[in-house]
Amino acid sequence: MMPALLATPVLLVEQDGYNATAALDVHADEPVLSGHYPGFAVLPGVCVIDTVRRAAQLCRPADAQHGVFDTVESARFLEPVFPGDRMRITLRWEPGREGDGWRCTGAVTVEDGKVATIRLRYRVSEVCQ
Repeated sequence: MMPALLATPVLLVEQDGYNATAALDVHADEPVLSGHYPGFAVLPGVCVIDTVRRAAQLCRPADAQHGVFDTVESARFLEPVFPGDRMRITLRWEPGREGDGWRCTGAVTVEDGKVATIRLRYRVSEVCQ
């Protein structure tokens, strides 16, 4: 299991089949914020990606339980995330083409609007086949 980049836990808000919603409050005392950027703290994009990955771990559909995180297929950042923001992550799981695993797309918003869209790919573990 990969370690989390933020100390704050991701909270599962709701789940319905292949869709789910999670949330994470960005606290000003997160260690990663101290150097990014001094005097103007902004949550690093890699932390936004990691938050989506952690949220996806919480809400895998039953038929995707054997998927292993493989790669970030895409990451599009629209706005920064600041200390004090609450990230809301809306997730959608989809089976891959021809049984090549799963894809999970996370739309990340804060109070002011959409900040990112992240697409993750999960491969089917050879051990579990």
